[in-house]
Amino acid sequence: MKSKFHIKCRPGPVGDVGPLVLRIEHDIRIISATIAPMRVCPKGLSIDHLVIFDMQSDGGVDGIEILGLYGMDLTSRRAFPRLRERYRRLFLDPSGKEIMEPDVKVIMQRLDHFLDVRFMTGDVDTKYLLGPGITALVGANELLGLRIEMVDFIWPEPDFIKR
Repeated sequence: MKSKFHIKCRPGPVGDVGPLVLRIEHDIRIISATIAPMRVCPKGLSIDHLVIFDMQSDGGVDGIEILGLYGMDLTSRRAFPRLRERYRRLFLDPSGKEIMEPDVKVIMQRLDHFLDVRFMTGDVDTKYLLGPGITALVGANELLGLRIEMVDFIWPEPDFIKR
């Protein structure tokens, strides 16, 4: 059964907001990716209460939280920027504000050093690097899921992270 819910998406330049910065919080079992510093987000999208997008009024994604990772072996705490990587900002136009089962079910699968988080079926024809270690998986201009790089990082904290 094909879902009635769709998440149209398009890439844009990161501009002044910068790329998403990936963090893994082992204590609370959440993967988060946010711009730094984080801003107030007037829009949001929750997929099955497991993947949450924080967005600006224009649909620009400022943050993503992935919940419910109990029992997974998460090895990273923070990704690092790679020289010459071209990061994109993701803009979403979902057909609704919240979806839950049976419409959509989040499927998380560990593949070597990656965690694939899929919530839509379909073939991935485009990938947008949203920040170090986080990639949007897109098919026919619809967001199908996310890929998180799960390798140990021993690099110093990047300059663009503000505390």
